[in-house]
Amino acid sequence: MVQAVIIGFLTGAVVSWGLRVWALIPLTFIIFLSMTCYHLYAGQPLLPAIGNGLLAGFVPQLGYAFGLAIEGVLLALRRHGKSTVDRVAARKPPGSH
Repeated sequence: MVQAVIIGFLTGAVVSWGLRVWALIPLTFIIFLSMTCYHLYAGQPLLPAIGNGLLAGFVPQLGYAFGLAIEGVLLALRRHGKSTVDRVAARKPPGSH
């Protein structure tokens, strides 16, 4: 289950960079169904299998939020870096290198 959670988290983070939030609906549903079916096949009772499926289905959403947060941080750093470069360039006298 740990491997599925890691893959789901990373998939959610990658999806956040290229797709809208609506892409999470089928992704969450597929992961929920696959994990629930796997645990039922492994012999777990119904309610714990559904609980594990819900937990695994929630992980891509966390990954999506993490991906959006990282994207925002990178954007803020890029803006901050650009403004710092512009300020330094504005202070240099004309003709100096």
